[in-house]
Amino acid sequence: VINLNVGGKFFATRLSTLRKYPDSMLAVMFSGRHDVDKDAEGNFFIDRDGQYFSHILSFLRHEDLPPATVAENVMKEAMFYGIYALEDILKSSPALFAEYVVRDNIRQKLDSYEDIKRRITGLAKQQAL
Repeated sequence: VINLNVGGKFFATRLSTLRKYPDSMLAVMFSGRHDVDKDAEGNFFIDRDGQYFSHILSFLRHEDLPPATVAENVMKEAMFYGIYALEDILKSSPALFAEYVVRDNIRQKLDSYEDIKRRITGLAKQQAL
């Protein structure tokens, strides 16, 4: 059992839970190759928001998703911890789909639009000369 202090909130979990996604920061932190800070009581200390870590842990344990009201903050924590499966699910969720997927698509199109506009403007200038 691993005892964690995440931003002042305490959690207990199995090592296998933290290592569920081998490429995640949590798996790397608890691989045995790195020294992880401990608090005065000997709990492993992670300087992040414990409120959202509870949702990270629920996903690692049971693939439970957070409520829509905290989805964006949990997604940011998932990004920090490198839990890309949760990040991808949340980006596609109704609560965040418009914010992330649609916005990224619009940005890509705007970049294309700006490039096309530059080309047309350049061609028009050449034709005018």
